[in-house]
Amino acid sequence: MNRLRYSQRPRTAYLLFLAASIFVLTTVGDSPARAQQFETAKLLPADGYPFDNFGSSVSLSGERALIGSLLDDDNGGGSGSAYLFRYDSPTGRWHEEAKLLASDGAPYDYFGVSVALSGDRALVGAFRDEDNGQLSGSAYLFAYDSVSGTWQEEAKLLASDGSSMDEFGFSVALSDETALVGSDGDGDLGDSSGSAYLFGYDSVSGWWQEEAKLLASDGQEDDHFGYSVALDNDIALIGAFGDDDNGYYSGSAYLFERQDGASWVERHKLTAPDAAEGDMFGRSVSVWDTTAVVGAYRADAVGIN
Repeated sequence: MNRLRYSQRPRTAYLLFLAASIFVLTTVGDSPARAQQFETAKLLPADGYPFDNFGSSVSLSGERALIGSLLDDDNGGGSGSAYLFRYDSPTGRWHEEAKLLASDGAPYDYFGVSVALSGDRALVGAFRDEDNGQLSGSAYLFAYDSVSGTWQEEAKLLASDGSSMDEFGFSVALSDETALVGSDGDGDLGDSSGSAYLFGYDSVSGWWQEEAKLLASDGQEDDHFGYSVALDNDIALIGAFGDDDNGYYSGSAYLFERQDGASWVERHKLTAPDAAEGDMFGRSVSVWDTTAVVGAYRADAVGIN
């Protein structure tokens, strides 16, 4: 099979068909068996416009929701934006709290391709930003100022060794004062082998610092390690949907753990027990406490894909 670089495929062709609105569901019931889900809100941007792709990425933390709109054009066509919504318990309604834009946004940055929210901080990826070359990518951190009641850009994150086609920022995750940014086009272990970068906040200096660069212990060309990332305290989960341990693009995911609040160590490589060629296990990942979930959206368990 022709091993074309996956990231060179025209992503906008399918991004254009992503959801244009977001639904918030509430679960009611005293047990999983009796629980029912009710739509409590449909979120729409105040300045929405055709082809903005509002809903291209989503994140939830407490009573806030962060929603990417990667083709919004406030800073030029395809520059992108992200919207913060907050739940108002007295009225029982969600309202738009802020619209986030990159301070140096430019056309086709795709700011909002990925978003993450943790408390009073928001992280937004812009994988086509060009500070380190074409499609090198970046990610922006925003913090809520309780005094002014506004969100302020806190930092712009770049890979210390960033270069063209790295796609840093295609995936992001945030947990308290730690940020994880995927760079699935990075080529340290072969073209598009991929990597992920960890950043930590230094409360003394008020700066975000790159703490570690994560690579798969057995990474290879076209693995796309870092296409998806998830973070929960001292646990990082990173998808590599192009890994071929169980056939071409069968996929895998890697679990890393922070030791003694310092170094990060690869603990496990996860693969599906029924893995098959083309499953793309690792295309999406999430982790919470001691549970990890990994998506394999092209598995054929109940039919093709």
